Amino acid sequence: MNHDGLEQEELEGIHGGLRCGGHRPIVWPRGTFVSEPNPCEARADTAPSACRETRACNTDLGRALGGGSPASATRPVVRTRAAARTGASGTEQLKLESEQQLVEQLQLESEQQLVEQLQLESEQQLVEQLVEQLQLESEQQLVEQLVEQLQQQLVEQFQHLMAAMMLRSQRMIEFICRPEDEGVIAEPVPAKAALPTWFKRLPGTDSPQVSATNNGLTVKRCMPFLDALSIGWILPLAATVRLEIKDGGRTVTAGWEFDREMVSNHGTFQVAGNPFDPRPPMKFHNYWTVRTPKGWSCLFVPAINRSNPIVELFSGVVDTDTYATPVNLPFVATAPDGVHTLEKGTPLVQVIPFRRTDAAIKSVVRAETDEDRENRNRIHRSTLSEEGWYRRHARAAR
Repeated sequence: MNHDGLEQEELEGIHGGLRCGGHRPIVWPRGTFVSEPNPCEARADTAPSACRETRACNTDLGRALGGGSPASATRPVVRTRAAARTGASGTEQLKLESEQQLVEQLQLESEQQLVEQLQLESEQQLVEQLVEQLQLESEQQLVEQLVEQLQQQLVEQFQHLMAAMMLRSQRMIEFICRPEDEGVIAEPVPAKAALPTWFKRLPGTDSPQVSATNNGLTVKRCMPFLDALSIGWILPLAATVRLEIKDGGRTVTAGWEFDREMVSNHGTFQVAGNPFDPRPPMKFHNYWTVRTPKGWSCLFVPAINRSNPIVELFSGVVDTDTYATPVNLPFVATAPDGVHTLEKGTPLVQVIPFRRTDAAIKSVVRAETDEDRENRNRIHRSTLSEEGWYRRHARAAR
């Protein structure tokens, strides 16, 4: 017989009128353990008759419940099922708690992943922004540099244009060298600033020569001679050169310590039959470019009134308004056999600029007229009449 199907009232009805020695009736509620000790057993020593009644009652109750006594059979069965239900409830509780913890853990991990993803995206966005900012700054710097370079180029072009305009308007001659040569090689100088030493030492009047018939004047008082010395510019030798002359001038060897070529040879056939033959033609290397305004050329001649006992240079005219490159200087070694040294700065040629249209004037060849003769006589007599008449009255201002 299943106890779960019996109501509490039925159990009380089965045991309702039974008392144990006047004690309260024993009731087994549905779903509870019969754990209360039997009062009859507790008082067996004092009330034997009551215990017998109680045992009889228990026996009857055991039959009513399906056989056996409640103390020996029924109570253990009830305890086992109640414990099973309690264990099942605890397992479900643990399972529920475990599932809840798992859900919470998954939610926490999901939130952490979301936070990490957001942080990563934020960092990526920050990096992209920094990269864009750096690119923008780099582009701005590049633009600024290009603008600055363009401005500098425009300024330089403007300066060159202004220099060219000034050159044309002021009739300026330019001597240009490579940047690394500036301050190293000998520089061109105005011819009037490079007068020969012997000329500078010469007095204007040689006093011992003065007499009644001789005024003792020297070439230093000759204005045409001085003006020839002073015109144009002197191109000097860039660096020291040694010339070793042999075989009566037929063989010439050049040497130098400078890091640029200073001397090279021409072919003898190029000047065959010249007055210096058989001496070989050679050339000094010049590292200065001469530039003149449009329409102007330059006459390159051996330094005027500055004789050189070692070499003789040739003359030439170069259109320096268009030929913007250095002009080399041909020469012949004229010194006797031996080793001869030409020092840095030795005057080689005199550069005299001139306007080509002025040099191309027409000419007339004729006999003088009476007017021409009278004018000639007047000037000649005036020159003899006093010292320095030409310098004071006939020579143009310099």
